[in-house]
Amino acid sequence: LEFDGNDDWIDCGSDPSLDLTTWTIAFWLKVNENKNYNGFIIKGNDAAENYEVLGFADGSFHFPIQHTDGSRTYVNTDTGVIIPDEWAHFTYTYDASEGRRFYKDGALVFEDTESGTPQASTDPLIIGNESPMSRNVNGIMDDVRIYSHVMTEPEILGAMEGGEGYPY
Repeated sequence: LEFDGNDDWIDCGSDPSLDLTTWTIAFWLKVNENKNYNGFIIKGNDAAENYEVLGFADGSFHFPIQHTDGSRTYVNTDTGVIIPDEWAHFTYTYDASEGRRFYKDGALVFEDTESGTPQASTDPLIIGNESPMSRNVNGIMDDVRIYSHVMTEPEILGAMEGGEGYPY
């Protein structure tokens, strides 16, 4: 999936099966530039999201979640995780009993203990932009996969490498 940073994105629809309370989101990524609010994978509008994977100009990822109790949490990875012109595999998992975990090339780079229940969203799942705010990605994404369960670290490595038993 190649995005020009201006007006390209994929609308995956708003089927209720895309509203998740537990997930694994995995993808290969090579950006041409880091910019604030690269909208990689977005389910729901800003401040009303089910799940989001955003990038910032400092090379960090941003993960906001709107919860069923009305609260909203968001965290960032360290800076420099997204490196322009470099292919990397990223995996984001969430489960209220385990919190958020984020992996780069199979290695854990971030975790927290978030425990809220994500709210559902009638907005579509968008890849490559946080619509309608024009937070377009300038780069390439490949092998984007969204699962309704948390993958284990061996499963993440297997999926990343296309190994035995893939896809899970």
